[in-house]
Amino acid sequence: MDIREHIKIIYGYWLGQIAFSQQEVDDMTKVYIGSLFPGIFHDYPQLEHIYTSFPDGKIQRTKDEVKSGLISGTDLEKLLLDVGYEYSNNEHEMLQSGELNIPRNSQCVQIIGLRVRDLGFSDEVKVYNFFDQAFRVGLKLCPGDMAPLLMLNKFREEYDCSIAMKPIIIPSGQYYEYHNIFHIRSSKVCKPTLYSHDINGKKCRSDEQWIFQL
Repeated sequence: MDIREHIKIIYGYWLGQIAFSQQEVDDMTKVYIGSLFPGIFHDYPQLEHIYTSFPDGKIQRTKDEVKSGLISGTDLEKLLLDVGYEYSNNEHEMLQSGELNIPRNSQCVQIIGLRVRDLGFSDEVKVYNFFDQAFRVGLKLCPGDMAPLLMLNKFREEYDCSIAMKPIIIPSGQYYEYHNIFHIRSSKVCKPTLYSHDINGKKCRSDEQWIFQL
């Protein structure tokens, strides 16, 4: 069956509401299947479903109101433990870092979840090159203080993703420093776990899941 026919059955849209290139997108388009391009998330609010490939390449988009009321990394750590998160000393250092400023007020953020391959990379790519491509299509890094708070709102869901964020610098000896970002993993068979990854000069795989914000 043709992809357009599949989309028509799943979403009920007629064929003229489905586009496969930026040139085909118009005010009536509801579903886009193709390469991501600059402005796709900001300039085309009529797009309800965005795929880089169908059916497995759907871009995840959610709006979350992040509520804090916390005043320190210590408060955040206690809340993480209360809901069942586990983490090691590396994550403790990140949570206690002066670079992690806890927001006092509620914030509404739009979250974009995608794979490395959704930005056109078929093989391993350096993390910062991957970030650069994300910036070109209009995505932004998540603030470091927002990442654990966003995940607290989702701790009952299944996920395995890295948070695209400005890395928190953790010195290690005299000659090296870790550029750490958060990674969250949760499933039906394991407790939610907060990890950290050093992205200093590192690469990411094409199948890795990441979270950005608009």
